Amino acid sequence: MADIEVHAASQKSDQYGIPQRCYWHNGHSNDAAHGQHEGHSTADIIVIGGGFAGLATACRIAELRPEKKILLLEAKVVGYGASGRNGGLVSPLAAPIWLAGALGNSRQSDALRMLYTKSHEAAQWAKLHAPDAEVEASELQITAQGALTSAGLNEVAEVIGKSGLSYELGKTPNGSCELRLPCHTIHPYQLALGLADYALRLGIQILEYAPVQSIQSSKHGAAVTLSDGSIMSSERVVVSTNAYSNSISAGRQPPAKVVRNFMLATAPLSEAQKASLLGNDKFIVELNSKYIFYRIHADRLIFGGIDKIGTSTSENDFEIPDAVSLALRRALSMRVKCERDIAIDYSWGGRFHLTSTDLPVIKECTDNPSVVYNIGYGGTGVALTLALAPVAAALTLKQKLPDEDAAFIYQVMRETRLPIISGIKLAGLVSRRLLRQAFSIRA
Repeated sequence: MADIEVHAASQKSDQYGIPQRCYWHNGHSNDAAHGQHEGHSTADIIVIGGGFAGLATACRIAELRPEKKILLLEAKVVGYGASGRNGGLVSPLAAPIWLAGALGNSRQSDALRMLYTKSHEAAQWAKLHAPDAEVEASELQITAQGALTSAGLNEVAEVIGKSGLSYELGKTPNGSCELRLPCHTIHPYQLALGLADYALRLGIQILEYAPVQSIQSSKHGAAVTLSDGSIMSSERVVVSTNAYSNSISAGRQPPAKVVRNFMLATAPLSEAQKASLLGNDKFIVELNSKYIFYRIHADRLIFGGIDKIGTSTSENDFEIPDAVSLALRRALSMRVKCERDIAIDYSWGGRFHLTSTDLPVIKECTDNPSVVYNIGYGGTGVALTLALAPVAAALTLKQKLPDEDAAFIYQVMRETRLPIISGIKLAGLVSRRLLRQAFSIRA
């Protein structure tokens, strides 16, 4: 695989002189990209996108039907997008909207419990087939920031408990409410590389630097046209390009917005600095307007947050705006209080996809039934891409899912809408909890 830094326009520096490059990509390079393509090629199935969704789906298809000729196309290099740039959390929780919906919907509550199990099973699958991906058992600690988020977190804990999930609810040393659940962490880029190696072992052909321009219906399925004009034909095409989906002309796309997330990686911290962090052996998510999250990796603090809707006009896809960089640095310094100056070695941004329900879209294209979309993976995308890859694989192969739990999760996902009534109910429960706390304090 090619050197991701050289081809990511990431040699620029931010206002502090820090290279705008992803920490996870550091030290990973190869002199040549995967594969070469001729002017016209054919395959049984073409998968577009070399992130977790595309790689895991291609592998699951090959596991089910090893005789199929599968071709995976990646516009740049495997792990270039959000899959190689995230915080490395395999979250056991579904999206917040689904949590709210589970209040008044027993099917969503059941699916919530099944998805919790599937996320842990998916982590074990990744660990088996990508042994260098640093898949490790850890603990997710969600920390409230203030009375409102504390009340909300307490209600979320009750929803989780009613779904039969294991969790602990307590308080941090500074008195904030915290919810703790077992989870897994990964090295995201090494997981992408590991899944690519597994795909190759399964006989899947991977072509990097093969950006797709359009997908059109053909007599035998679909014709995929690359940006260099070459055409590839297949019976079925899986589009797993997520935030980059708009670059491909393929008929009507499912609605999803592009959101940008930003991250920093410090120089190795001292023991005193690590000791000053809240839960330095866990993956921390703070419930606040900046959606701060962080973890320790190889003695460095990996620190991120501040989502923004829209894409940058810069050619540098890793760009982190100066104002965002300053805000992240200030937030970081408030959490590592042992020393005044904290050296930052890496800063980077990245795009990811988000739907109105925070759940992915796995469905056939309405304009071209030969095309299957597997997109829309947002904040819990690592777990969902791995856990739901068998669903996308079965849909692509037009076969029934052998796993009844996965089939049930998929059906509930398709039924899920914005839980307005449940959201109002949750807001009411939070308000009542706040009132009880207020009267308790006065008493």
